[in-house]
Amino acid sequence: MQKKTRQFLSFIIDHHLFALEIGNIVEILLPPNLRKFDSDLPDACENIIYRGKKIPILSLIKQLIKNPGHSSLDYRIIIIGRDNNFICLRVDSAEEILYVDEKSIQPPGSITSELNSEFLEGKIILEEQAIYILSLKRILELITVDQS
Repeated sequence: MQKKTRQFLSFIIDHHLFALEIGNIVEILLPPNLRKFDSDLPDACENIIYRGKKIPILSLIKQLIKNPGHSSLDYRIIIIGRDNNFICLRVDSAEEILYVDEKSIQPPGSITSELNSEFLEGKIILEEQAIYILSLKRILELITVDQS
């Protein structure tokens, strides 16, 4: 029986390693000169124009980490998209592409007392390092603004 391998992009938010399935990643950007704007989105304080659309940049540090530190000033923007709809996540750094045997992904359960498990889909242990898989569905539920 052949192993089913999944690909993830790993990234750091507040010294924790997270991952998203690579098929959902559109692009990784260095931060441009960003404009502040008003938004009802949680922690959305900046936006970019991407493919002609104004897209908020979300910082999920408060949703993911129970006692967060400070975000890095040297950060990256991960653009996630489906069907010409995009959101941006602010991360401290983008790390690497991971190829993971599906059987090695553990369910989220009570992953750690430092993280909010409601945004987590699972956990991977690679080289004794925990990497937490984010739930794209849960992140998208935060988005309620028309991005047109």
